[in-house]
Amino acid sequence: MRNPISQSKVPIEVLTFTSVSEVTPEGQSFFKGEIDRGEAFFEAQESAPMDPSSASVTAENSTVQEFSTFVVTFKVPVPVEEGCIVTIQLPDEFKLSSGNLNRVKGWGIFGGSQELNFGIDESSRVIKIVNQCARYSGADMSTGLEIHMLQNPSVVMTTKSFTIYVQDKFTKGIAVVNADVLYKTTPGKVVGVDLFSLGGTKIEELVDLRLNFTPQHAVSGVSALLIKLPDQVTFSCSLAYTIGLKTAPACDQVGPNLFRFNRPFNGDDYAGNLPLSLAFRNRVLPGANLMIKGISIQMLATIDKTDYLVDEFVNPNLEFFAPEQQLFLISQVSTGSEEVYTETTFTFNHTLANFVPRNAVIEVTIPPQIEVRNAEAVTSSCVAIKNLKDTLICTLQRHADNSHVLTVREAFHDLGLSRNKNFVLQIGKGLFTPLSMKTSDSF
Repeated sequence: MRNPISQSKVPIEVLTFTSVSEVTPEGQSFFKGEIDRGEAFFEAQESAPMDPSSASVTAENSTVQEFSTFVVTFKVPVPVEEGCIVTIQLPDEFKLSSGNLNRVKGWGIFGGSQELNFGIDESSRVIKIVNQCARYSGADMSTGLEIHMLQNPSVVMTTKSFTIYVQDKFTKGIAVVNADVLYKTTPGKVVGVDLFSLGGTKIEELVDLRLNFTPQHAVSGVSALLIKLPDQVTFSCSLAYTIGLKTAPACDQVGPNLFRFNRPFNGDDYAGNLPLSLAFRNRVLPGANLMIKGISIQMLATIDKTDYLVDEFVNPNLEFFAPEQQLFLISQVSTGSEEVYTETTFTFNHTLANFVPRNAVIEVTIPPQIEVRNAEAVTSSCVAIKNLKDTLICTLQRHADNSHVLTVREAFHDLGLSRNKNFVLQIGKGLFTPLSMKTSDSF
């Protein structure tokens, strides 16, 4: 016997009778004497379970809080008769608004792709399609609903399961799935990210650095900002001022240049798309013209003591600016002889505008008017006169314009050399003064 398609009562005729026999001229025959007649009923007690793997929920745009077209697909494991009812219940992470949801299309048990009439119960988050199955459909019919202008949940998460319930026209259950039909949102963006100096831009200069950014989506008053700042500058929680945020939001340093600002809007809600700024007080710019780069910003919503991502910006290669290198306070070149075309000593005397670390490298560009007669003699006679190590590693490279670059490595002591200090380097052999009394290009 085939089970019924739905939970409707199915009549089964029941008879009781007695058997009587008699002898006739043709032989013995039998007939039934009816005693009682009645009906019993069979009623299915459970809807057929749908396979969760045959059901899915996708969206054209899964970004938090954005309205999008959602597609719910499923297969009904049993035949479906004309006039069926399909109910979709959204998980409680969704909000359903009849003022926004304006269109539902369906196919499969609804026939070809077509517009469907539907009803909405906002409080229970239910979309119901009644009497839209125009004909009988066989088992395992691939079916879909295209739901327009449904809003994504407010934070990044994997939701609870959607419930898909199919009934016959008498509201008796046919099939249901209410587990493992999950949906995951994706984060929104933080735009307008920029970090710049409010003062100078020289190497090792002490300045306030201002960070501008704009999260695109709303968060409640119970929220947080998690910001990873560039590694080239040492930051702290000390702020000069803020814009769009609480004057002095609670700040915790939770990692190297990683800061968490709790309740940054002073418990108020943030509506989204409003520019925000943090000015970090008295930061020292890098000791070389290194590009300041790399940042991540996350806007978090705290729900039941758990942080959920809303918007984020992550770019480890985003470049902001490089501090400008400064000129030596004093830069002098002297020679042992002022006669033309003479091999002589060249002495380089420089006073620093900034501290240099022990691993700093000295490069001296020798202009083409200074002839390098013997490169080996140049590098072997490269010696320290003041504030450099006794033993230097010197190399020489020739360029196409006949200039040369002398590179001096491992020149500075372990503590480096402080600003306003000077160092003196000398080349004893291998360099000749110009052929004429004309001034050479700059070293």
